[in-house]
Amino acid sequence: MEITDVQLEQFHHEGYFVLESVVPDDQLEMLRAECDLAVADKDADMIKNGESPNKYTQLGKRYSISRRYATRPLISEYRF
Repeated sequence: MEITDVQLEQFHHEGYFVLESVVPDDQLEMLRAECDLAVADKDADMIKNGESPNKYTQLGKRYSISRRYATRPLISEYRF
């Protein structure tokens, strides 16, 4: 896959650009399912432990979930 001049220009101006259809559909579906599972697990842990929201994780809104690859081998190839 080659990066276009337009993508390169966007990167220089905005700091990012989007590569469409880079991840195969089956892998994308797996990643979405893994993310859903990670969020559900984090919700359950927060409720069970009575954790209060913090600046990184807010129940039902925003999540910071680190090292998930350590317990979910399917996503380990996407770790960078």
